[in-house]
Amino acid sequence: CPRDVSELQALMRRRAQLVDAKQAASNRLHSRRRASLGEHCPAVSSIEREIRFFDEELQSIDKALADLLKRSVSLETSERLLRSIPGIGRIVALTILSEIPFITSFGRAREVAAFAGLTPALKQSGTSLNRRGHLTKEGSRALRKQLYMAALNVVRRDNALRVSYEAMVERGKPKMVALCATMHRLLRISFGVLRHQSPFVTAFTK
Repeated sequence: CPRDVSELQALMRRRAQLVDAKQAASNRLHSRRRASLGEHCPAVSSIEREIRFFDEELQSIDKALADLLKRSVSLETSERLLRSIPGIGRIVALTILSEIPFITSFGRAREVAAFAGLTPALKQSGTSLNRRGHLTKEGSRALRKQLYMAALNVVRRDNALRVSYEAMVERGKPKMVALCATMHRLLRISFGVLRHQSPFVTAFTK
Protein backbone atom coordinates (compact mmCIF):
# COMPACT_ATOMS: atom_id res chain seq x y z
CA CYS A 1 0.00 0.00 0.00
CA PRO A 2 1.13 3.62 -0.47
CA ARG A 3 1.77 4.04 3.27
CA ASP A 4 4.15 1.06 3.33
CA VAL A 5 5.96 2.40 0.27
CA SER A 6 6.35 5.83 1.89
CA GLU A 7 7.71 4.24 5.06
CA LEU A 8 10.13 2.13 3.04
CA GLN A 9 11.39 5.17 1.17
CA ALA A 10 11.87 7.15 4.41
CA LEU A 11 13.73 4.28 6.07
CA MET A 12 16.00 3.60 3.09
CA ARG A 13 16.89 7.26 2.63
CA ARG A 14 17.65 7.61 6.33
CA ARG A 15 19.76 4.46 6.14
CA ALA A 16 21.74 5.89 3.23
CA GLN A 17 22.36 9.09 5.23
CA LEU A 18 23.64 7.06 8.18
CA VAL A 19 25.93 4.95 5.98
CA ASP A 20 27.43 8.07 4.43
CA ALA A 21 27.85 9.71 7.84
CA LYS A 22 29.51 6.61 9.27
CA GLN A 23 31.89 6.43 6.31
CA ALA A 24 32.83 10.08 6.80
CA ALA A 25 33.47 9.47 10.51
CA SER A 26 35.55 6.37 9.71
CA ASN A 27 37.65 8.44 7.32
CA ARG A 28 38.21 11.04 10.03
CA LEU A 29 39.22 8.33 12.49
CA HIS A 30 41.69 6.88 10.00
CA SER A 31 43.14 10.35 9.43
CA ARG A 32 43.59 10.97 13.17
CA ARG A 33 45.29 7.60 13.64
CA ARG A 34 47.62 8.27 10.72
CA ALA A 35 48.57 11.47 12.50
CA SER A 36 49.82 9.20 15.32
CA LEU A 37 47.19 10.34 17.80
CA GLY A 38 46.77 7.67 20.45
CA GLU A 39 43.55 5.82 21.26
CA HIS A 40 43.25 7.89 24.45
CA CYS A 41 43.18 11.16 22.50
CA PRO A 42 39.83 12.89 23.22
CA ALA A 43 39.27 13.58 19.51
CA VAL A 44 39.79 9.92 18.61
CA SER A 45 37.52 8.75 21.44
CA SER A 46 34.82 11.17 20.29
CA ILE A 47 34.92 9.84 16.74
CA GLU A 48 34.77 6.26 18.01
CA ARG A 49 31.65 7.11 20.03
CA GLU A 50 30.17 8.74 16.94
CA ILE A 51 30.74 5.58 14.90
CA ARG A 52 29.14 3.43 17.60
CA PHE A 53 26.14 5.75 17.52
CA PHE A 54 25.79 5.30 13.76
CA ASP A 55 26.06 1.51 14.16
CA GLU A 56 23.25 1.54 16.72
CA GLU A 57 21.06 3.71 14.51
CA LEU A 58 21.70 1.43 11.51
CA GLN A 59 20.68 -1.59 13.58
CA SER A 60 17.47 0.23 14.53
CA ILE A 61 16.72 1.10 10.90
CA ASP A 62 17.44 -2.47 9.74
CA LYS A 63 15.07 -3.84 12.39
CA ALA A 64 12.38 -1.40 11.25
CA LEU A 65 12.90 -2.57 7.66
CA ALA A 66 12.61 -6.22 8.71
CA ASP A 67 9.40 -5.45 10.60
CA LEU A 68 7.99 -3.62 7.58
CA LEU A 69 8.66 -6.58 5.31
CA LYS A 70 6.98 -8.92 7.80
CA ARG A 71 3.73 -6.98 7.70
CA SER A 72 3.75 -6.04 4.00
CA VAL A 73 3.18 -9.09 1.83
CA SER A 74 3.62 -7.17 -1.42
CA LEU A 75 6.96 -5.62 -0.41
CA GLU A 76 8.26 -8.91 0.98
CA THR A 77 7.30 -10.72 -2.23
CA SER A 78 8.91 -8.09 -4.44
CA GLU A 79 12.07 -8.04 -2.32
CA ARG A 80 12.35 -11.82 -2.53
CA LEU A 81 11.90 -11.79 -6.31
CA LEU A 82 14.60 -9.15 -6.76
CA ARG A 83 17.02 -11.08 -4.58
CA SER A 84 16.77 -13.99 -7.01
CA ILE A 85 18.77 -11.87 -9.48
CA PRO A 86 22.57 -12.35 -9.38
CA GLY A 87 24.30 -9.51 -7.54
CA ILE A 88 21.17 -8.14 -5.87
CA GLY A 89 20.95 -8.43 -2.10
CA ARG A 90 18.44 -7.03 0.38
CA ILE A 91 19.70 -3.43 0.39
CA VAL A 92 19.86 -3.18 -3.40
CA ALA A 93 16.41 -4.74 -3.69
CA LEU A 94 14.88 -2.38 -1.15
CA THR A 95 16.56 0.61 -2.80
CA ILE A 96 14.96 -0.32 -6.12
CA LEU A 97 11.56 -0.69 -4.46
CA SER A 98 11.90 2.61 -2.60
CA GLU A 99 13.33 4.74 -5.42
CA ILE A 100 11.08 3.35 -8.17
CA PRO A 101 8.06 2.29 -6.08
CA PHE A 102 5.73 1.81 -9.04
CA ILE A 103 8.27 0.28 -11.38
CA THR A 104 5.74 -2.08 -12.98
CA SER A 105 3.63 0.88 -14.14
CA PHE A 106 6.24 1.63 -16.81
CA GLY A 107 5.43 0.31 -20.23
CA ARG A 108 8.91 -0.90 -21.16
CA ALA A 109 12.19 -1.72 -19.44
CA ARG A 110 14.03 1.02 -21.33
CA GLU A 111 11.67 3.58 -19.80
CA VAL A 112 12.71 2.42 -16.33
CA ALA A 113 16.38 2.72 -17.28
CA ALA A 114 15.81 6.25 -18.59
CA PHE A 115 13.96 7.20 -15.39
CA ALA A 116 16.94 5.99 -13.35
CA GLY A 117 19.45 7.89 -15.48
CA LEU A 118 21.04 4.75 -16.92
CA THR A 119 20.68 5.61 -20.59
CA PRO A 120 23.37 7.42 -22.64
CA ALA A 121 22.85 11.12 -23.20
CA LEU A 122 22.95 12.46 -26.74
CA LYS A 123 26.21 14.22 -27.46
CA GLN A 124 26.40 17.05 -29.97
CA SER A 125 29.01 17.01 -32.72
CA GLY A 126 28.64 19.95 -35.07
CA THR A 127 25.05 19.86 -36.25
CA SER A 128 24.64 16.20 -35.26
CA LEU A 129 22.98 15.14 -32.02
CA ASN A 130 23.06 11.38 -32.43
CA ARG A 131 26.37 10.54 -30.79
CA ARG A 132 26.11 8.68 -27.49
CA GLY A 133 27.81 10.30 -24.52
CA HIS A 134 27.93 9.55 -20.80
CA LEU A 135 24.93 8.38 -18.78
CA THR A 136 22.32 11.07 -18.26
CA LYS A 137 22.53 10.53 -14.45
CA GLU A 138 18.99 11.76 -14.00
CA GLY A 139 16.81 10.22 -11.33
CA SER A 140 18.02 8.73 -8.06
CA ARG A 141 21.71 8.90 -7.20
CA ALA A 142 21.11 6.41 -4.36
CA LEU A 143 19.67 3.91 -6.83
CA ARG A 144 22.61 4.22 -9.21
CA LYS A 145 25.03 3.80 -6.31
CA GLN A 146 23.39 0.54 -5.22
CA LEU A 147 23.16 -0.77 -8.78
CA TYR A 148 26.87 -0.03 -9.15
CA MET A 149 27.60 -2.14 -6.07
CA ALA A 150 25.36 -4.89 -7.44
CA ALA A 151 27.20 -4.79 -10.78
CA LEU A 152 30.52 -5.17 -8.94
CA ASN A 153 29.11 -8.25 -7.19
CA VAL A 154 28.08 -9.65 -10.56
CA VAL A 155 31.48 -9.35 -12.22
CA ARG A 156 33.28 -10.88 -9.23
CA ARG A 157 31.29 -14.13 -9.25
CA ASP A 158 30.34 -16.83 -11.72
CA ASN A 159 26.83 -16.14 -13.01
CA ALA A 160 24.90 -15.60 -16.22
CA LEU A 161 25.33 -11.82 -16.17
CA ARG A 162 29.11 -11.95 -15.81
CA VAL A 163 29.34 -13.63 -19.21
CA SER A 164 27.91 -10.53 -20.91
CA TYR A 165 30.28 -8.25 -18.99
CA GLU A 166 33.32 -10.31 -19.99
CA ALA A 167 32.18 -10.42 -23.62
CA MET A 168 32.04 -6.62 -23.76
CA VAL A 169 35.52 -6.31 -22.25
CA GLU A 170 36.89 -8.84 -24.72
CA ARG A 171 35.45 -6.76 -27.57
CA GLY A 172 37.54 -3.85 -26.36
CA LYS A 173 34.98 -1.93 -24.32
CA PRO A 174 36.39 -0.12 -21.26
CA LYS A 175 35.58 -1.93 -18.01
CA MET A 176 33.57 1.03 -16.71
CA VAL A 177 31.43 1.02 -19.85
CA ALA A 178 30.83 -2.72 -19.41
CA LEU A 179 30.01 -2.13 -15.75
CA CYS A 180 27.47 0.58 -16.61
CA ALA A 181 25.91 -1.80 -19.13
CA THR A 182 25.63 -4.39 -16.35
CA MET A 183 23.87 -1.83 -14.13
CA HIS A 184 21.46 -1.12 -16.98
CA ARG A 185 20.83 -4.83 -17.49
CA LEU A 186 20.25 -5.44 -13.78
CA LEU A 187 17.55 -2.78 -13.71
CA ARG A 188 15.90 -4.10 -16.87
CA ILE A 189 15.88 -7.61 -15.41
CA SER A 190 14.44 -6.24 -12.17
CA PHE A 191 11.60 -4.73 -14.16
CA GLY A 192 10.92 -8.06 -15.88
CA VAL A 193 11.04 -10.06 -12.66
CA LEU A 194 8.59 -7.74 -10.91
CA ARG A 195 6.28 -7.30 -13.88
CA HIS A 196 5.96 -11.04 -14.44
CA GLN A 197 6.09 -11.86 -10.71
CA SER A 198 8.59 -14.57 -11.52
CA PRO A 199 12.06 -15.27 -10.05
CA PHE A 200 15.14 -14.72 -12.17
CA VAL A 201 15.95 -17.28 -14.83
CA THR A 202 18.82 -17.22 -17.33
CA ALA A 203 16.36 -16.39 -20.13
CA PHE A 204 16.06 -12.87 -18.66
CA THR A 205 19.64 -12.14 -19.71
CA LYS A 206 18.90 -12.56 -23.43
